[in-house]
Amino acid sequence: MQNRIKSTLKNTLYGIRFHVFESILLILLLFNSHPTVLAADTQIDIPIQPLDKALNTLARQTGARIIFSTDLTETRMAPAVKGALTPQQALERLLADSGLVWQATSDHGFTVISAQPATNQTSTLPTVTVSASVGTENQTRVKANTATVTRSGASILDTPMTVSVIPVETAIDQAAQTIGDIVRNVAGVRTTSYVGTYDALFTRGFVLSNVNNYLRNGFRYINLMQPAHHNVARYEVIKGAMSMDYGRVEPGALMNIVTKQPQAEQFHEVRLGIGSRGYYEAALDVTGAVNESATMLYRFNAGTTRQAFIVDDVKPQQHDVAGALTFKLTPQTRLDLDLEYTYRKQLTYVGLPVPDPQNISSANQLLNKFYGEPEATFKGSHRLFTARLDHRFNDAWSVNFGYVNNRTMRDYTNVYFMGGVIDNKVHRYAYPGDQFMTAQTIQAQLKGDLMLMGMRHLVTVTADTSSYKERGGFPSADDSLDPVDLYDPRPTGGASLSAPYDIKVRGSKRDYGIAIQDYMSINRYLNLLAGLRYSAYSDTPTDWSGATDTVIPRQKYSNIDPTVGVVFKPQPWATIYGSYTRSSAPNVNVFTGPGQYAPPSRAQQYEVGAKAEWLDGRLRTSVAYFNLTKTNVPTASLSNPAFREISGEVNSEGWEFEAVGQLTHRWNVIAGYAYIDTEITKDNTPANVGKELSFTPHHSANLWTTYDLGGFAQDWTVGGGVYYTGSKYVNNTNLARLPAYTIIDAMIAYTFRFGLPGTRLQINLRNIFDKTHYESGSASGANFRVLYPGLPRTVLANLIVPF
Repeated sequence: MQNRIKSTLKNTLYGIRFHVFESILLILLLFNSHPTVLAADTQIDIPIQPLDKALNTLARQTGARIIFSTDLTETRMAPAVKGALTPQQALERLLADSGLVWQATSDHGFTVISAQPATNQTSTLPTVTVSASVGTENQTRVKANTATVTRSGASILDTPMTVSVIPVETAIDQAAQTIGDIVRNVAGVRTTSYVGTYDALFTRGFVLSNVNNYLRNGFRYINLMQPAHHNVARYEVIKGAMSMDYGRVEPGALMNIVTKQPQAEQFHEVRLGIGSRGYYEAALDVTGAVNESATMLYRFNAGTTRQAFIVDDVKPQQHDVAGALTFKLTPQTRLDLDLEYTYRKQLTYVGLPVPDPQNISSANQLLNKFYGEPEATFKGSHRLFTARLDHRFNDAWSVNFGYVNNRTMRDYTNVYFMGGVIDNKVHRYAYPGDQFMTAQTIQAQLKGDLMLMGMRHLVTVTADTSSYKERGGFPSADDSLDPVDLYDPRPTGGASLSAPYDIKVRGSKRDYGIAIQDYMSINRYLNLLAGLRYSAYSDTPTDWSGATDTVIPRQKYSNIDPTVGVVFKPQPWATIYGSYTRSSAPNVNVFTGPGQYAPPSRAQQYEVGAKAEWLDGRLRTSVAYFNLTKTNVPTASLSNPAFREISGEVNSEGWEFEAVGQLTHRWNVIAGYAYIDTEITKDNTPANVGKELSFTPHHSANLWTTYDLGGFAQDWTVGGGVYYTGSKYVNNTNLARLPAYTIIDAMIAYTFRFGLPGTRLQINLRNIFDKTHYESGSASGANFRVLYPGLPRTVLANLIVPF
């Protein structure tokens, strides 16, 4: 009966999906818009300076909104422009002999593009929007048109996969503190907590690997704690099996964190914050040109944060410093150097015990209790150095080289619950350890934009290699701590808090790959994406807990992963697409027999969807259906419990909707909804087949919106958000389930026009109705062992001062 109901629901959803696509296609074919232009004269006074700075100045002086790619303007100088001119006339003079032209997009909008034939005008580079707004550099709230996480060179609209971009403006509006706060704005992405030190992200049924699935500025980024956020410009998420661009990755999604880059125009900003639940923050952002010709630019970011937390004892504190230099060596050559350092310290958070293990609400009375120990700490640091050299040979060909040195460590003592609550006593044990990881990546990329056989080709050839070294230690056995009272937990200490690390492991990994992809514009209605990547991987762990090293046999494999996509454009502002992608990732430290490594896991995804840009490009919507299957999943060996069998398979399918941008010039919105259905389709344990994957709700939704009030209240901004997470299992036996919850947030901000114009005072209220909710947990069968609650009602105040 249950299977029949589930089948009926699936068929109904499939029918809804096809009707949605038919309706969208009909709307796209019928809808059209006709932009108008601004024609009023304005007194213009712009000196000779770099073109990007000149366009920014023109935007301020005229009130026009000008959209341009920094990669198009950064190597060009603009002439002096002076006199009573319309914005169009001023743009004509600034762009004279530059190889660039402008197009009108709205009453106050212009786009600067390359002066190529219309068939060649495709947005291929990161887009920056500037406007004549008073205040912080980030006040303009406009959606991004491209994402650097995709290497095809196509715009988000023309990319045949789901791509989400969360700008830093949204993070500031929401007073976001963690990566989990950020991804609430992406359809279908939800988090679990690792002893309060970082958030594990789940999307489309799969967790993002901390080693394989994070990028920083397009380079692989090892993440063992909360990522630094004071120097971040935006967060990009591309969903699916994405080995084509980045080699070994787990399926689900890639997270690319894009940092702030040096700007030619001088800018300074201080941010101060204070709030409930221990929150405080101080940050500095400074950028500008070192010399008058603006061929050397700098940026410096620094910040310290104490994260608002559920209980005061944990005291999570994080400090980060980042510096960046840009050298415009020639008009065609640019060198970028980035260095950042992050340090985090806190007590590890064990979560809440469950007095009645089959009744989650029995833990509600324990929300303000701390069951850890003052000696059970987490200390982590991260250092990242990036060097990137870009050179453009001509309008068609460019090359870039990158080098990344990534070092991270953590020294921790985690406390866990042991057994259930017995006679109002909570039994615990401690598990200490340390981990050090170093990764170096070298990458070369050749990009071409050329016409062949009447078609435009955006060709990308990438070669990369990475080497990893890891060492760590931990005790050979768990040592129990003294039990604590359920309702009055007090520290007890214990020998295991400083137990010797009698097991120590070190190892090295290396991978390399080469990829080629071609994004082809067949005609104005049809684009094709085709790509292929060859990857090779080796892993040599070494157990050195004894007097002599014991080398575990090397794991080696190679793989070829294709990507194919088709994009149909019934209108210039709308696309319908389909794609097929694959990925692979090593099953690390999984053995099928003595000295026999398990083969890598593999995944493939089919996706179809539609995207559109409305209101002169201010608002973008997307809807997608996906079917994602992962094979070679390790399962328990029926013949030898010491080993695993690679016979498992899991499937995830569903659909997602997102909308991001501006409904009006004052009204900003970011919204999403996801329906995800996961299933274990193959397993050595027959009882597991048909069960759902853990931590993946069927339904989730998000809405965040802000509105700049006009008239007498023109300096005020109000905003709010609603976040819904459906019920989800905490294990694959599907016997223990966390209930659904809805969280509501609010924000109000005032921008000063006197003193330091642009100063912004902002108040955020998180979880307005103080909803008790549990984001994650673990269970043995149907009995909950631990619960991790979400943040209760919290008030945060921030003052942002540009100067």
